[in-house]
Amino acid sequence: MRPASRVAWACLMPVLALLLLARPALGQPPSISVSVTPSAKGVEYAIELKAERTVDVVVAASVYVPGRGWGNWTELWRGRIWAGETKVLSGCEESEPVGFGSYVLHVKLYYYTASDFEVVGGEKYYADLDIVMPVESEKTQQLALQCASLNYTCSQLQSAYESLQVECSRAFNELSEARVVAEASRFLLIVAGVAAAEGWRRALRREAKPPPSTAAGGAPAPAVSWEWREAGAGEPRGMPLAKVLALFAAGLLLALLASPLVVLILPPLAPLWVSAFAGFAASVAAFALGALLVVKGGKPLPLVLGMALTAFAAAAVMSNVWFHLSAYGVLKLLEEKAKLEVTEHYAGVVGQPIRVGNWEIALVRVAEVEYVESEGDYYAAGEGEKVVVATLSVRNLGREVSRLGSSTFVLVTDAGKSYEEESVYRLNLLVNASEEVKGKAVKVRELDAYQALAPGTGTEGDLLFLVPKGEKPVKLYVKLETGLLRAAQVEISLERG
Repeated sequence: MRPASRVAWACLMPVLALLLLARPALGQPPSISVSVTPSAKGVEYAIELKAERTVDVVVAASVYVPGRGWGNWTELWRGRIWAGETKVLSGCEESEPVGFGSYVLHVKLYYYTASDFEVVGGEKYYADLDIVMPVESEKTQQLALQCASLNYTCSQLQSAYESLQVECSRAFNELSEARVVAEASRFLLIVAGVAAAEGWRRALRREAKPPPSTAAGGAPAPAVSWEWREAGAGEPRGMPLAKVLALFAAGLLLALLASPLVVLILPPLAPLWVSAFAGFAASVAAFALGALLVVKGGKPLPLVLGMALTAFAAAAVMSNVWFHLSAYGVLKLLEEKAKLEVTEHYAGVVGQPIRVGNWEIALVRVAEVEYVESEGDYYAAGEGEKVVVATLSVRNLGREVSRLGSSTFVLVTDAGKSYEEESVYRLNLLVNASEEVKGKAVKVRELDAYQALAPGTGTEGDLLFLVPKGEKPVKLYVKLETGLLRAAQVEISLERG
């Protein structure tokens, strides 16, 4: 053998050895495509075989059911597919899942020709091909949709909570002056009570007359005692100690009820004026009992308790007045906030920027579509409906970081009907969207009205409306807050000027 031939054989020997040791023989299996769709009670699947040359095949399938495990292998078909022939096989698994998760379809294709086989231990066997395809169950899809809707609701509640915090801070700032006045009034009332108590003490103090130098008969007169003493015969006696303590306890309880604590014993939905009147009546009764102890007590202890009770009742009624005035102010502010008065009106057309207070808004474009895409998911309108996508641009022209806040968007059609803004989760979720749907779907990003915008910056987002197919949108109304208890309304025509 020539040297060149020896070199060629030396290079070919490893390749021949690998070809002899390989288990599957050289060959091309039939092309196979698998599709799986969830059904009401399980999954349905279709298997399409296409052979470029004549081949004997065996097709088997097994399905994993969430919570149940793998099922038995099912032989779908066994036979020969001729060159250029296409064969479609179908099957279903009607086992309902008992847990959350995905169905998994395992398809095994065995094929054999004179050149397509496997060699094991010197014996020829069918060559095989495996295809594994997962698909979500309807229960998992419903859970995912519910979770997405719940997340959206939570985000809306969080935004509403933040807005309510801002409004409450505004309300309490508005009431700060009233609080200062109430505290000053309470202080003056305490000072007046102390002065009144001192006046009571001086008015009721028994003045001792100076003793005569001598008594009748020339004997020295006895010294006059400055201390209180028991009334003698013919003199009025004071209240018994038990009665004094009972009156003081009753008055103290009434004084406590005169404070904002009276709200605790009333029904939860009682009007505000009921608790205010009840507290005022309790304070008057407590003050009367204190005055009674001062005037009729007759002893030092009733006098002290009576003055303390009158002072405490006066302080309680002032706190009751301050509490109810503050509560009334907050309730009125929240009530007025719920119905903002529109003080400004604007009009424009699509594509035209409109300045409203410290904001500039513009309706960029409007599209009527059948399918939308949001964060990788595809949605469709209901039967007989279409989705109107209005893209809105918002810009902050003020000098402070601000949020657009609570706004209202209403679409009007040529039928004279109004439609409010909808969330993407109100649409029908398409689990296995076809390529045709994906090609028609319009990608949307919903407008976040609570996004904080720095001065001179803006954002853009989409508004979604569900409208019957036979109606045409003609106008978009935008109502937004421009100040405390003030709002502006913008009418945008959907026809360019």
